[in-house]
Amino acid sequence: MPSGRLLVSIVLAVALPALARAAVCGDGVVEPPEQCDEGAANGTPGSDCESYCEEVIPALRIPGGGSRATDCQLEGVLGLVSLVLDRDGIPSHAQQCVDGDPGCDRDPARGSCSFAFWVCVGADDARIGCAAEHVAALEIRRPSARNGALAAVRAELFDKLGAYVPTGPGEICSGRMLLRVPVARRPARVRLRTRDAAGRADSDTFALRCAAAAD
Repeated sequence: MPSGRLLVSIVLAVALPALARAAVCGDGVVEPPEQCDEGAANGTPGSDCESYCEEVIPALRIPGGGSRATDCQLEGVLGLVSLVLDRDGIPSHAQQCVDGDPGCDRDPARGSCSFAFWVCVGADDARIGCAAEHVAALEIRRPSARNGALAAVRAELFDKLGAYVPTGPGEICSGRMLLRVPVARRPARVRLRTRDAAGRADSDTFALRCAAAAD
């Protein structure tokens, strides 16, 4: 293991989260650990909230920049109203939010942007020509433990992804993560790596920048 770098095999939490006693899914009030609650509209066509009070995962997947042959072992999803697309219409692995913009910032606190982020593994993706396959392992590569400014991002990744259980073929997605990225000129980088049963890797990096709001 390289010095100073923690590589941890992790498990996607695929079971529905148990609701806390204080939370009543379907009462129209968002209470932890609920992500949303639209009352009787939960789970209905057009609702952004599932029947079990988790946000509907946006449809567009972000390959993340690995080798095309293995790039859909892992794909990211971001809950942004407006995504930057490349010339092929695929969301870029580099995205930006302006502090306080409700279209991308899930936290009203000033000085940072909270990106809604999901991780999906084991799917196919005709856009980039790779097939669904078994995903044997997943590692969190960045941010590192030495990056104190992104400690909250690292903690959220470990909390939501857990200890990885080999899965696929067939898409499985994590629960929603809120990655709190401080306002900065340079983006925060989330780097994840998966391996299939043959040991082939998919190394993906997601660059998330939080820009300061105009005065």
